Order: sequence, then structure tokens, then C-alpha cells
Amino acid sequence: MDGKRRIWLTVVSGVGLLAGLLAFALYALLGGYTGGRTFGAVYMTMSAPYYEILSDELRAAVEERGGRLLSRDPEGDPDLQVQEIYDLIGQKVDGLFLDVLNTPAVDAAVDAARAAGIPVVALDTPRADSRMVDCTVTSDNHMLGAQCARDLLSRRTSARVLVLSQNDSVSMAQRVSGFARTLKTRENYAVVRTICCDDSMSAARAETLAAIDGGLEFDAVFAVSDEMAIGAMTALTERERLDSVLTYGVNGSPDARLLIDEGLMAGTAAQRPGVLARSAAACMYELLEGRRPEAQYQIEGVMIHRDNVGQFGLNDWQ
Repeated sequence: MDGKRRIWLTVVSGVGLLAGLLAFALYALLGGYTGGRTFGAVYMTMSAPYYEILSDELRAAVEERGGRLLSRDPEGDPDLQVQEIYDLIGQKVDGLFLDVLNTPAVDAAVDAARAAGIPVVALDTPRADSRMVDCTVTSDNHMLGAQCARDLLSRRTSARVLVLSQNDSVSMAQRVSGFARTLKTRENYAVVRTICCDDSMSAARAETLAAIDGGLEFDAVFAVSDEMAIGAMTALTERERLDSVLTYGVNGSPDARLLIDEGLMAGTAAQRPGVLARSAAACMYELLEGRRPEAQYQIEGVMIHRDNVGQFGLNDWQ
């Protein structure tokens, strides 16, 4: 081959390589290639701000490692939760993060994921049988409930408590258990009724109004989420009972902290969604690397009340 032809071929090859690299870079920029793994995440609902923050933090943790997260919002529908899990299995994701209800249909979907070789991390809400998943990352839910009960014990010499919980959620049941067990350590404190409803302001408002109008006597409310606590407070305001009832929630939302700062809400046991999300992502990558993380991680929360709310700010999640 003569020198001119060799030079021409070299130039053409170089141009072709450059064009290929530019095309690949454009493909990546437009989202066609992540350079890493693809994961699915199914939540109970995204209607509550807490779940939005949890999802954002998990997405950030995955993307920091070059991965991609496909988030699904079943809007509180148990059947849709199952459908979304099967859909992600069909897409052959590299791993699943699940914050879903404990129902037989969901359990079957989790079994199907693991049978397909997809690792599953339970995030925020544990499965009734922790052996169903590869790793569980939650808040210490018993402690969150206990923290609210201890604050109530410090404020009142007696209390009749209305509890607002949620069906088919192990984490919510654990919070109620932690709260009730702590109250039982002292006399003159009792849970007078436990009501299960959707984890929403509107559902909690409706149930609290029904309890008041039905003649139930109570002077404290423990709700398993801040959303439900604020719904109860709306009902108490409508019936002019807010000043005489101490209301507690769980999550540590900015709305709850603002109400505590204004003296309207007694307290909230704060979760740490950023820590939960990063811990779950770390567990997932350990599983994919062939390592065996701890089967269960519990993240401690913190009680926010009138004496320390100023330390946490009022606008952003912590």
C-alpha cells in the first residue's frame, strides 16, 4: 500500500471513530444510556411529601453510582402495587426497592421477583416475613411510637388517646405497638380507640370527625404519619377542640414542624429519609457485587417538640 493511501485510510478511520464517540455521547446525554444498572422502586403512594423526598433521595443515591431508577406511584391502590412490581420484573430491572403494603398478592409478586433472580430491598416498610427479601432498611418504628408516648407522659398526668393507623402496613403497626407499650408502663393512660384508614389528611379528618360526633372522649391523638395528624387537627379545629387535645405524628415533615413552632401540634417523631435511601442503595449494590449485607438495618429517629423545634428549621426536610 502506498503512503498516500495509508494516510487517507488513517484519516477516514479517525473521523469514523470520532463520529461514533460523538454519537454515543449524544445518546447518553439524551438518556439512552446510563452507564450502569437500572432499578425499579414501587411506593405505596407519592401523594405524601415524605414519599416524594424518599424517592428523590433514592434516585440521587442510585444516579451517583451511574445507575437509573424507575419509580412507580400506585396511588395507594394495592392491586396497582402488584401490577407495577410485575411490570418492572418484565423489564428485567437489576434490582427492586419496595415500600408497599403487606398483602398476599404483593407477597406473590415479591416471590416472583426473587425467582427471576432480581434482588429485593424492602425500604421504609418491612415485609411481615423479612426472609422474603434480601435486605430490609427501615426506621426503628417501635422507637418512633415510643418517643411520642414518652413526650405525652411528660406533659400530662393522664390521657385518653385516639390512635389513627393504617391497614396492611407493618411499619405503621410497629409505631402503634411502640406507643401503646410505652403508655402501659404508667397508670391513668389508655388508648380508647384505634382507627385504621388511608394514610391521608382527608381520611384522618373524616375519621376524627366521626369519633368526635359519635361522642368519643379523648384528649390526645397519636397518628402514624404527620399527614394523618394534620388531618386530625383539621377535624379538631372544626369542632373547636384543638386547644384541649395534644396531637402527635410521625415523619418530621416541615408542615408538622411549623405547627409545633406555632404551638398547635405537640410533636412529631422524625424519620430520616435521606439516610434510609442511601442505606438502601448501599445494600442493593452490595448484593449485586456478591456480598451479603446485614439482613436488617434500623435507622434511629429523633423526637421534635416545642423545646427543640428551633434546632431543625421549618422549611426543608432534614
